[in-house]
Amino acid sequence: MDKFSFDKIVVDPKSNTIYLNGVEKRLEPKLISLLCLLAAQGRDVISRQDITQAIWSDVVVGEESITRAIFALRNALGDDAKQPKYIETIPKKGYRFLVDAEVVKDSPPLEPLTTKVLVAKKISWTVYSAAAILLIIVLFGIWQKYTIPNVEIESILPLNKMEGVERDISLSADGTKLLFIHEFDQRNDLYSRDLANAKDILWVRDDFFKTSPIWIDANTVAYIRQAGGESQLVRNYQGQPPQILYTSAKRIMKLAMASGDTENLFFLEFQNNDLIELKSLNLRNGKQQTWRDSISGLPHKIGQLQHSTKSNTLLMVQNEYDSPAIISLDLNTKKITTINNSSHFSEINKLVAINDQSVLVVGVMGAAEGIWFVDEQKRPQLVLRSSGSEKIVDAQFDVSRNIIFYTNLQKNADIQMVSAKKSEILPLPELNSSGIDIQGMFVGNNKFIYFISNRTGYYDVWRYDTELKSVKQITKLNALSMTWFSLSHDNKKLVVGYRTEGLSLGVVDVETGKLLNHVKTPSRRHPLGWSNDDRVIYASEHEAEINLFNYDAITLKQSLFAEKSGLYVKDLDGRRVVYVDYARHALVERDLETKQEKILHDKISDLTALAPRKITLNKTNDGFYTSCQIEWAHKTCFYSLSVANGSPVFVSDIPFWKVFDIAEDGEKLLVMDTKPSSGDIMKMQLRD
Repeated sequence: MDKFSFDKIVVDPKSNTIYLNGVEKRLEPKLISLLCLLAAQGRDVISRQDITQAIWSDVVVGEESITRAIFALRNALGDDAKQPKYIETIPKKGYRFLVDAEVVKDSPPLEPLTTKVLVAKKISWTVYSAAAILLIIVLFGIWQKYTIPNVEIESILPLNKMEGVERDISLSADGTKLLFIHEFDQRNDLYSRDLANAKDILWVRDDFFKTSPIWIDANTVAYIRQAGGESQLVRNYQGQPPQILYTSAKRIMKLAMASGDTENLFFLEFQNNDLIELKSLNLRNGKQQTWRDSISGLPHKIGQLQHSTKSNTLLMVQNEYDSPAIISLDLNTKKITTINNSSHFSEINKLVAINDQSVLVVGVMGAAEGIWFVDEQKRPQLVLRSSGSEKIVDAQFDVSRNIIFYTNLQKNADIQMVSAKKSEILPLPELNSSGIDIQGMFVGNNKFIYFISNRTGYYDVWRYDTELKSVKQITKLNALSMTWFSLSHDNKKLVVGYRTEGLSLGVVDVETGKLLNHVKTPSRRHPLGWSNDDRVIYASEHEAEINLFNYDAITLKQSLFAEKSGLYVKDLDGRRVVYVDYARHALVERDLETKQEKILHDKISDLTALAPRKITLNKTNDGFYTSCQIEWAHKTCFYSLSVANGSPVFVSDIPFWKVFDIAEDGEKLLVMDTKPSSGDIMKMQLRD
């Protein structure tokens, strides 16, 4: 499939990427498909019906899907609907591409896939070039044949098309059955699929939240389930009621069985933010063992847990340093070995043993996220890349048949503005995209809404003008993820926590989008606020130590402000700072000169369950908003600071964990509207 260009913009359909003045932007696959379709028309009008048939041939969509896609594509190209350079709207007819596209001649053609394509009425390019571009429109969303050294994909097909999301897949030892969790309509069910006859079998349907299923033998499985505030290890013989093997008040995270060991079930158990425990349970006699007692060199922070191909050996991820690394643990010798080349990753989400020297990894390296082969002797090789807002989250490898099974996840979240009094949705035309739009924040007396979006395929901060109904991209970080952001009081600078090749905290000029300074961080940082003079930035590491730091806004030099603190920060007058102290379970005010502190409120409901910024002082600083439970339902509530530890007052039916921001007048809320996620199990056949 050839690259093509127009007006200094280069489009690479193979990688779902465009280049604007040499700057790379990755787009959602459907946006690339739409761009190719428009360009192939040769300045002829294409109707909305033809676009629907080409891009959404197997899905029923409304007119809004096309409108949003056109809007997102214009944003990516820097086009203006009112004065278009590239895409013109023809009222009641469709759309027209306004420039001529040319094939980039130095782009070698790829071997085409056999797909359903739309034949354009008139094409100004060569027949081969236009056909190659239109080949991007592929049934079930498989857009390309991707080859890398020593790895060639022969085909990718959906294994099933159940409505909802499939996750946590586990392949049986003989490669004939696949175990998985299916989520749909608030259900969380355990299924297996017979790969020979494509038959799905329901194992468990109950009200528990289930994770990490594994095969014990051909007729027995084990999994983790959450029961109230407890985690349970459960064994299930097919056709029989589940059997509880182990119960813990602490969170159990992963299950595995070492290769060649069918008696011991290994698992990870969360102890605290600094320690993850490795334990095992003997399925024959019920004996438990804590392995840290006998392995002095076991890292404190470990994640993921898989069997190795070596007898009685486990694979894990060490998370104690800036980059995760894969380690193997020989349970006989207690020897820990780091797998070479694994430290190149900034994130590792799944491990699968291939042989004694190689593993399959679902993770992130640099700006590439997807499935990788990691070998002791070679640099990691990318097999398949996540694209747009669709993320590869899990994988299993049938080595004997050269098949990779993987699951993808497509999320869609929108920002809605709601009247607090009437609980009705207020219009925000042209704000949301077909991807993830989150973390909305009111700015400038509600004239602007700043928010995070992945509409270009990467995450960046955008700004919506509530008067002009227009959107502008603020940052140009091309981040793989973002935590939160905070604007300086003069609205000229923005600080954001983000991940590109690693985790960073950066300050951006709002007007130009230029990154003024950034610093690498060992864990995710959540920017919570600025000092009154904009010289200091407050940020917490909510998911790690849960400590609160202050950063010099110019140099980004870090110092500890308070241990076990974060969630919310507000500088009242340049001398007093209000923040949340987890140790005291309280909202605390500190005098920066005297260092004296006083507790403002220490009876906040569900404080430890709140995410960063899910508590906020009102404009007059005499009360704060958060979530509270009223008659068994979570709602947005207001606590008054004038009444010592008084009960909360009901504000809205919307729970605060769904609220991004509350306007200073308390009349409007920005809330999250989550669309149903979708995800399938895919079968990728590699060429021998």
